[in-house]
Amino acid sequence: MPASRNLFETTVPASELDPVYIFVRDDEYDRGHRRYLEDLWAEYEPYADRNFLDQFQRRGHFHAKAWEMRLTVVLKRLGLPVCARVGAAGPDIRVEGQPPLWIEAITPSSTEELRMIHDLAIHGAVPVPETSILLKYTQALRAKWNQRNEHLAAGIVSPLDSHVVAISGSDLPEPSVPGMYGEPPSVAHVLYGIGPFTWQIEVGTGRIVDAGWSHRPKVRKVTGATVESDFFLSGKHAGISAVLYSPHGIQNRPQVFGREDGWDFEIFHNEFASVPLKPGLTSRGREWGVKDGELRILHDYRNWSPT
Repeated sequence: MPASRNLFETTVPASELDPVYIFVRDDEYDRGHRRYLEDLWAEYEPYADRNFLDQFQRRGHFHAKAWEMRLTVVLKRLGLPVCARVGAAGPDIRVEGQPPLWIEAITPSSTEELRMIHDLAIHGAVPVPETSILLKYTQALRAKWNQRNEHLAAGIVSPLDSHVVAISGSDLPEPSVPGMYGEPPSVAHVLYGIGPFTWQIEVGTGRIVDAGWSHRPKVRKVTGATVESDFFLSGKHAGISAVLYSPHGIQNRPQVFGREDGWDFEIFHNEFASVPLKPGLTSRGREWGVKDGELRILHDYRNWSPT
Protein backbone atom coordinates (compact mmCIF):
# COMPACT_ATOMS: atom_id res chain seq x y z
CA MET A 1 0.00 0.00 0.00
CA PRO A 2 1.50 3.40 -0.97
CA ALA A 3 2.31 5.83 1.82
CA SER A 4 -0.32 8.44 2.63
CA ARG A 5 0.31 11.86 1.15
CA ASN A 6 0.24 15.10 3.15
CA LEU A 7 -2.88 17.13 2.30
CA PHE A 8 -1.12 20.44 3.00
CA GLU A 9 2.23 19.71 1.39
CA THR A 10 2.34 22.72 -0.93
CA THR A 11 3.70 21.88 -4.36
CA VAL A 12 2.55 24.77 -6.60
CA PRO A 13 3.98 28.31 -6.85
CA ALA A 14 2.80 30.76 -4.20
CA SER A 15 1.26 33.00 -6.85
CA GLU A 16 -1.09 30.16 -7.87
CA LEU A 17 -2.30 29.23 -4.39
CA ASP A 18 -5.91 29.75 -3.35
CA PRO A 19 -6.18 32.38 -0.55
CA VAL A 20 -8.54 30.19 1.50
CA TYR A 21 -6.10 27.29 1.23
CA ILE A 22 -3.34 29.57 2.52
CA PHE A 23 -5.50 30.79 5.40
CA VAL A 24 -6.49 27.27 6.48
CA ARG A 25 -2.92 25.98 6.10
CA ASP A 26 -1.27 28.78 8.08
CA ASP A 27 -3.91 29.84 10.63
CA GLU A 28 -2.19 29.67 14.01
CA TYR A 29 -5.18 31.03 15.95
CA ASP A 30 -7.57 28.19 15.15
CA ARG A 31 -6.20 24.98 13.69
CA GLY A 32 -9.68 23.44 13.69
CA HIS A 33 -10.33 23.90 9.97
CA ARG A 34 -7.03 22.28 9.03
CA ARG A 35 -7.54 19.37 11.43
CA TYR A 36 -11.04 18.81 10.07
CA LEU A 37 -9.75 18.63 6.50
CA GLU A 38 -6.88 16.36 7.46
CA ASP A 39 -9.34 14.00 9.18
CA LEU A 40 -11.43 13.95 5.99
CA TRP A 41 -8.34 13.30 3.90
CA ALA A 42 -7.39 10.27 6.00
CA GLU A 43 -10.64 8.64 4.80
CA TYR A 44 -10.93 10.22 1.39
CA GLU A 45 -7.48 9.56 -0.06
CA PRO A 46 -8.41 6.15 -1.58
CA TYR A 47 -11.32 7.84 -3.39
CA ALA A 48 -9.38 10.84 -4.72
CA ASP A 49 -8.25 11.17 -8.31
CA ARG A 50 -4.55 11.65 -8.95
CA ASN A 51 -4.87 15.41 -9.53
CA PHE A 52 -6.75 16.10 -6.31
CA LEU A 53 -3.85 17.44 -4.21
CA ASP A 54 -2.70 19.74 -7.00
CA GLN A 55 -6.19 21.16 -7.59
CA PHE A 56 -6.92 21.44 -3.86
CA GLN A 57 -4.18 24.08 -3.58
CA ARG A 58 -4.80 26.08 -6.73
CA ARG A 59 -6.58 29.40 -6.87
CA GLY A 60 -10.26 28.99 -7.65
CA HIS A 61 -10.36 25.26 -6.92
CA PHE A 62 -10.11 24.94 -3.13
CA HIS A 63 -13.86 25.18 -2.41
CA ALA A 64 -14.74 22.67 -5.13
CA LYS A 65 -12.23 20.04 -4.03
CA ALA A 66 -13.04 20.52 -0.34
CA TRP A 67 -16.75 20.02 -1.14
CA GLU A 68 -16.07 16.87 -3.16
CA MET A 69 -14.00 15.43 -0.31
CA ARG A 70 -16.40 16.46 2.45
CA LEU A 71 -19.45 15.09 0.64
CA THR A 72 -17.82 11.73 -0.07
CA VAL A 73 -16.68 11.23 3.52
CA VAL A 74 -19.97 12.36 5.09
CA LEU A 75 -21.91 9.93 2.90
CA LYS A 76 -19.46 7.17 3.84
CA ARG A 77 -19.76 7.98 7.55
CA LEU A 78 -23.54 7.86 7.27
CA GLY A 79 -23.22 4.26 6.13
CA LEU A 80 -23.72 4.60 2.39
CA PRO A 81 -21.72 2.07 0.32
CA VAL A 82 -19.49 4.58 -1.46
CA CYS A 83 -17.20 2.98 -4.05
CA ALA A 84 -13.56 3.79 -4.61
CA ARG A 85 -12.94 5.66 -7.84
CA VAL A 86 -11.81 3.59 -10.84
CA GLY A 87 -10.06 5.69 -13.49
CA ALA A 88 -10.49 9.37 -14.24
CA ALA A 89 -13.69 9.12 -16.29
CA GLY A 90 -17.20 9.17 -14.88
CA PRO A 91 -19.06 11.01 -12.12
CA ASP A 92 -17.33 11.95 -8.88
CA ILE A 93 -19.11 9.51 -6.55
CA ARG A 94 -20.78 6.12 -7.02
CA VAL A 95 -22.99 4.63 -4.33
CA GLU A 96 -23.80 0.94 -4.71
CA GLY A 97 -27.45 0.00 -4.74
CA GLN A 98 -30.41 -1.05 -6.82
CA PRO A 99 -30.28 1.08 -8.84
CA PRO A 100 -26.72 2.47 -8.50
CA LEU A 101 -26.53 6.14 -7.51
CA TRP A 102 -24.13 8.51 -9.27
CA ILE A 103 -23.32 11.88 -7.70
CA GLU A 104 -21.67 14.77 -9.52
CA ALA A 105 -20.24 17.45 -7.21
CA ILE A 106 -19.88 21.04 -8.38
CA THR A 107 -19.08 24.37 -6.74
CA PRO A 108 -19.96 27.42 -8.85
CA SER A 109 -16.97 29.74 -8.87
CA SER A 110 -17.25 33.28 -7.62
CA THR A 111 -16.22 36.54 -9.32
CA GLU A 112 -14.22 39.46 -7.98
CA GLU A 113 -17.46 41.41 -7.54
CA LEU A 114 -19.13 38.61 -5.59
CA ARG A 115 -16.04 38.05 -3.43
CA MET A 116 -15.98 41.74 -2.55
CA ILE A 117 -19.65 41.59 -1.55
CA HIS A 118 -18.99 38.45 0.48
CA ASP A 119 -16.18 40.23 2.38
CA LEU A 120 -18.33 43.31 3.01
CA ALA A 121 -21.21 41.16 4.27
CA ILE A 122 -19.02 39.94 7.12
CA HIS A 123 -19.11 43.45 8.58
CA GLY A 124 -22.71 44.43 7.82
CA ALA A 125 -25.72 44.27 5.53
CA VAL A 126 -25.03 44.73 1.82
CA PRO A 127 -27.22 44.31 -1.28
CA VAL A 128 -26.59 40.97 -2.92
CA PRO A 129 -26.84 40.62 -6.73
CA GLU A 130 -29.30 37.75 -6.67
CA THR A 131 -29.51 37.45 -10.45
CA SER A 132 -25.75 36.92 -10.75
CA ILE A 133 -25.92 34.12 -8.20
CA LEU A 134 -28.94 32.47 -9.81
CA LEU A 135 -27.13 32.50 -13.16
CA LYS A 136 -24.18 30.75 -11.52
CA TYR A 137 -26.50 27.96 -10.37
CA THR A 138 -28.20 27.62 -13.76
CA GLN A 139 -24.76 27.40 -15.39
CA ALA A 140 -23.71 24.65 -12.93
CA LEU A 141 -26.88 22.65 -13.58
CA ARG A 142 -26.52 22.89 -17.35
CA ALA A 143 -22.87 21.82 -17.13
CA LYS A 144 -23.70 18.72 -15.09
CA TRP A 145 -26.68 17.88 -17.28
CA ASN A 146 -24.44 17.95 -20.36
CA GLN A 147 -21.80 15.92 -18.54
CA ARG A 148 -24.36 13.26 -17.62
CA ASN A 149 -25.36 12.95 -21.26
CA GLU A 150 -21.69 12.52 -22.22
CA HIS A 151 -21.34 9.73 -19.63
CA LEU A 152 -24.47 8.08 -21.04
CA ALA A 153 -23.08 8.22 -24.57
CA ALA A 154 -19.80 6.71 -23.36
CA GLY A 155 -21.61 3.87 -21.60
CA ILE A 156 -20.23 4.86 -18.18
CA VAL A 157 -23.68 5.33 -16.64
CA SER A 158 -27.06 3.89 -17.53
CA PRO A 159 -30.43 5.65 -17.97
CA LEU A 160 -31.69 3.17 -15.36
CA ASP A 161 -29.30 4.57 -12.73
CA SER A 162 -30.15 7.29 -10.23
CA HIS A 163 -28.28 10.56 -10.78
CA VAL A 164 -27.82 13.41 -8.29
CA VAL A 165 -26.12 16.79 -8.78
CA ALA A 166 -24.47 17.97 -5.54
CA ILE A 167 -24.05 21.76 -5.53
CA SER A 168 -22.07 23.74 -2.98
CA GLY A 169 -22.67 27.47 -2.61
CA SER A 170 -19.51 27.85 -0.52
CA ASP A 171 -17.80 30.20 -3.00
CA LEU A 172 -20.81 32.50 -3.41
CA PRO A 173 -22.54 35.01 -1.14
CA GLU A 174 -25.95 33.54 -0.27
CA PRO A 175 -28.98 35.81 -0.84
CA SER A 176 -31.48 33.25 0.45
CA VAL A 177 -30.08 31.16 3.27
CA PRO A 178 -32.42 28.30 4.21
CA GLY A 179 -33.74 29.11 7.67
CA MET A 180 -35.95 27.54 10.30
CA TYR A 181 -39.17 29.03 8.89
CA GLY A 182 -39.20 27.11 5.63
CA GLU A 183 -37.92 29.63 3.09
CA PRO A 184 -36.26 27.89 0.14
CA PRO A 185 -32.57 28.58 -0.56
CA SER A 186 -31.67 30.37 -3.77
CA VAL A 187 -30.75 27.19 -5.66
CA ALA A 188 -34.41 26.15 -5.36
CA HIS A 189 -35.37 29.25 -7.34
CA VAL A 190 -33.66 27.92 -10.46
CA LEU A 191 -35.02 24.39 -9.96
CA TYR A 192 -38.69 25.33 -9.57
CA GLY A 193 -38.98 28.73 -11.27
CA ILE A 194 -39.40 30.67 -8.01
CA GLY A 195 -39.45 34.45 -8.25
CA PRO A 196 -39.59 37.18 -5.57
CA PHE A 197 -42.03 36.86 -2.67
CA THR A 198 -45.02 39.12 -3.30
CA TRP A 199 -47.92 40.51 -1.30
CA GLN A 200 -51.36 41.57 -2.55
CA ILE A 201 -52.61 44.36 -0.27
CA GLU A 202 -56.12 45.79 -0.21
CA VAL A 203 -56.15 49.53 -0.89
CA GLY A 204 -57.64 51.51 1.96
CA THR A 205 -57.43 48.88 4.68
CA GLY A 206 -53.88 47.66 4.16
CA ARG A 207 -55.16 44.11 4.64
CA ILE A 208 -53.02 41.41 3.06
CA VAL A 209 -55.31 39.62 0.63
CA ASP A 210 -52.76 37.16 -0.68
CA ALA A 211 -49.05 36.44 -0.38
CA GLY A 212 -46.64 33.95 -1.87
CA TRP A 213 -43.72 33.27 -4.16
CA SER A 214 -44.10 34.49 -7.73
CA HIS A 215 -43.29 32.39 -10.79
CA ARG A 216 -40.06 33.18 -12.64
CA PRO A 217 -39.36 30.60 -15.37
CA LYS A 218 -36.39 32.53 -16.78
CA VAL A 219 -33.54 34.64 -15.43
CA ARG A 220 -32.41 37.57 -17.54
CA LYS A 221 -28.72 38.21 -18.22
CA VAL A 222 -27.17 41.67 -18.46
CA THR A 223 -27.09 41.19 -22.24
CA GLY A 224 -30.86 40.81 -22.28
CA ALA A 225 -30.77 37.10 -23.10
CA THR A 226 -32.76 34.80 -20.82
CA VAL A 227 -31.85 31.48 -19.21
CA GLU A 228 -34.32 28.83 -18.08
CA SER A 229 -34.73 28.71 -14.30
CA ASP A 230 -37.28 25.92 -13.92
CA PHE A 231 -35.03 22.87 -14.19
CA PHE A 232 -37.47 20.55 -12.36
CA LEU A 233 -40.82 21.88 -13.63
CA SER A 234 -41.05 19.55 -16.64
CA GLY A 235 -39.71 16.25 -17.85
CA LYS A 236 -36.90 17.86 -19.85
CA HIS A 237 -34.34 16.91 -17.20
CA ALA A 238 -35.89 13.64 -16.07
CA GLY A 239 -32.43 12.07 -15.98
CA ILE A 240 -31.59 14.05 -12.83
CA SER A 241 -33.18 12.40 -9.80
CA ALA A 242 -32.45 15.19 -7.34
CA VAL A 243 -30.15 18.02 -6.38
CA LEU A 244 -28.25 17.94 -3.09
CA TYR A 245 -27.25 21.42 -1.95
CA SER A 246 -25.17 22.94 0.82
CA PRO A 247 -24.66 26.69 1.29
CA HIS A 248 -21.70 26.22 3.63
CA GLY A 249 -17.96 25.91 3.23
CA ILE A 250 -15.27 24.59 5.52
CA GLN A 251 -15.10 27.75 7.63
CA ASN A 252 -18.82 27.77 8.48
CA ARG A 253 -19.53 24.03 8.38
CA PRO A 254 -22.19 22.75 10.82
CA GLN A 255 -19.70 21.48 13.43
CA VAL A 256 -18.47 25.03 14.02
CA PHE A 257 -21.92 25.66 15.50
CA GLY A 258 -22.12 22.39 17.40
CA ARG A 259 -24.17 20.45 14.85
CA GLU A 260 -23.53 17.17 13.05
CA ASP A 261 -21.87 17.08 9.64
CA GLY A 262 -24.52 17.04 6.94
CA TRP A 263 -26.94 19.17 9.00
CA ASP A 264 -26.82 21.74 6.19
CA PHE A 265 -27.73 19.33 3.36
CA GLU A 266 -30.82 20.26 1.34
CA ILE A 267 -32.14 17.62 -1.07
CA PHE A 268 -34.54 18.71 -3.82
CA HIS A 269 -36.45 15.88 -5.50
CA ASN A 270 -37.32 15.99 -9.20
CA GLU A 271 -41.01 15.11 -9.50
CA PHE A 272 -40.47 14.16 -13.15
CA ALA A 273 -37.40 11.99 -12.56
CA SER A 274 -37.25 8.83 -14.65
CA VAL A 275 -35.45 7.18 -11.71
CA PRO A 276 -36.63 8.94 -8.52
CA LEU A 277 -34.32 9.23 -5.54
CA LYS A 278 -35.59 7.28 -2.57
CA PRO A 279 -36.37 9.50 0.47
CA GLY A 280 -33.96 9.43 3.39
CA LEU A 281 -30.69 9.21 1.45
CA THR A 282 -28.78 10.95 4.25
CA SER A 283 -31.45 11.52 6.93
CA ARG A 284 -29.70 14.84 7.55
CA GLY A 285 -30.79 18.36 6.75
CA ARG A 286 -34.04 18.65 4.81
CA GLU A 287 -35.74 17.12 1.81
CA TRP A 288 -37.93 19.17 -0.53
CA GLY A 289 -40.41 18.23 -3.19
CA VAL A 290 -43.62 19.24 -4.92
CA LYS A 291 -46.77 18.24 -3.04
CA ASP A 292 -50.29 19.37 -3.97
CA GLY A 293 -48.78 21.69 -6.55
CA GLU A 294 -46.49 23.49 -4.08
CA LEU A 295 -42.83 23.22 -3.14
CA ARG A 296 -42.77 21.90 0.41
CA ILE A 297 -40.41 20.46 2.98
CA LEU A 298 -41.09 16.73 2.89
CA HIS A 299 -38.74 15.77 5.72
CA ASP A 300 -36.83 17.89 8.24
CA TYR A 301 -34.13 15.97 10.08
CA ARG A 302 -32.43 18.97 11.67
CA ASN A 303 -31.96 19.56 15.34
CA TRP A 304 -31.68 23.30 15.95
CA SER A 305 -30.10 22.84 19.39
CA PRO A 306 -26.31 22.47 19.38
CA THR A 307 -25.15 18.98 20.26
